[in-house]
Amino acid sequence: MRKKIVLVAVVGSVLLSGCSSPPKPTSIDMSAPTTYLNNVYSQTQVSRVPLNKGDHNGKSWRHSYINLDREDYIAPQEKVRFFYFAHHADSIDLYGLPSRTSLYRYWLQANGARGEIREHYLALSPRTVNIVFTREQENAKN
Repeated sequence: MRKKIVLVAVVGSVLLSGCSSPPKPTSIDMSAPTTYLNNVYSQTQVSRVPLNKGDHNGKSWRHSYINLDREDYIAPQEKVRFFYFAHHADSIDLYGLPSRTSLYRYWLQANGARGEIREHYLALSPRTVNIVFTREQENAKN
């Protein structure tokens, strides 16, 4: 009987302490500088890459990269070729899940791609992206 009384007293005190008024919220210092939780993309420096004239016999071109799924975006041996297409393309189409295509968009913009970048939803595996570089305008010949 004594154990029941002690148990009821303990349970009652726990319930009463749990039902007390909530603590007052901490005040916000409005004079403090604003900090952004996701400031990675706002701090990304956009590169300005000087372009060479390029010679494709004055014709339009299109080049595709299929099933890109690397953490470092592109294989090291393909970077020169990849960025040639990225820097000279009038439009860049990214196909894949929005979470991954947006990463490629920011990465391309941060590395000097100036063409119009369009993202298209395509149900691929979560890390896979397809990229199509297109140059519709004729290059100037000297």
